[in-house]
Amino acid sequence: MTPDVLSPENPPGQVDLNKIENMFSEISPNYDLLNSVMSLGRHGFWRDCLSRRLLIKNPPGHFLDLATGTGDQLLSIKKFHPKSLLFGLDLAQSMLDLAKEKLQNAINNSAILEPMPTLILGDAIKPKLPAQSFDSITVSFGLRNVKAKKALYESVLNLLVPGARFLVLEVFFDPRSLLAPAHRWYLKKAIPFMAGQLFQSSTEAYEYLADSVLQFPHPERVIDDLLEAGFVRCDYQTYTFGVAAVIWGHKPL
Repeated sequence: MTPDVLSPENPPGQVDLNKIENMFSEISPNYDLLNSVMSLGRHGFWRDCLSRRLLIKNPPGHFLDLATGTGDQLLSIKKFHPKSLLFGLDLAQSMLDLAKEKLQNAINNSAILEPMPTLILGDAIKPKLPAQSFDSITVSFGLRNVKAKKALYESVLNLLVPGARFLVLEVFFDPRSLLAPAHRWYLKKAIPFMAGQLFQSSTEAYEYLADSVLQFPHPERVIDDLLEAGFVRCDYQTYTFGVAAVIWGHKPL
């Protein structure tokens, strides 16, 4: 990974697309453990909170998960909507390879039902998917890595059927919280240290992820951006003392 992933010209959320792809390819073997470390084991609960809010316009449900990573959000959705048709899109083939193995194992062990989710290598801003195809589109822990958010929102609106729902799961840093000093220390110091000790790898990617949380806007700001992009009926729900939130908006009818 190049040493200038983070710089004044490339703050968190503004990183070059190729660098994002390379970074997540580098950390993919440890990605699941990283999620557990960063969320203190709560990311599975947060993912389920998002899955419960999925909207079905056309049964059994057609869902697209952007920045799908190793497929954890797909697994969560399958728990609540076992017969749904699922698609997962990601930039990193190494992530998708892990997702395919995880999902196939879940099917083999009867943890989820077929059909197997369809995994797609591609860019969320320019997906090669037909317009007005999905009842709900999700992105979990990925929005903060998107530079062209306006273009992403336009793409999502194009892919949703009228009245369908877009859902975002993200972690946030609230400087007003009583837990803010401990949260900042955990993100800036503890996570990079554990990355070096547990994973025996460069801490740069983990420092980037920590900084991306610290600099990501409050959910109310995200809602303002969604409304400006053309979504309606937007709202959010926070979890775990405000550390995480599910944000949603709808495509107009």
